[in-house]
Amino acid sequence: MDNPRVIKLQHKEHSDHARWALSQYRKQKKKKEKNAEVRSIAELSRAIDTNTKAISKKLSLLRRNACKRKAQAIETNAKKSDEVKKVKCTEKASFLKCYNRRGGPSGLIQTHDWFSMI
Repeated sequence: MDNPRVIKLQHKEHSDHARWALSQYRKQKKKKEKNAEVRSIAELSRAIDTNTKAISKKLSLLRRNACKRKAQAIETNAKKSDEVKKVKCTEKASFLKCYNRRGGPSGLIQTHDWFSMI
């Protein structure tokens, strides 16, 4: 142990080991950060997918035109006693509904239908 070269070699080995350990620590830390970033990206992509699905559902509802939405609201909110049914004119308490629709030589045809309250 009195040899000065042994002491220098021990110092060199120790410094090499410390350098290696520090580089391993840095590599592990970078790897953890990268894995966390990948996980966070995966979580973000899942969240984005769920948000896009929800937004597309809302947009499909908004794309319906006003008439369809009104008709749908009337259908869902109508009670049985308030419903109107298309019938023949022989039934009691029926009424004639007159309206124009497209067609014919003039472009409009006048149509009559009998309806009754249910």
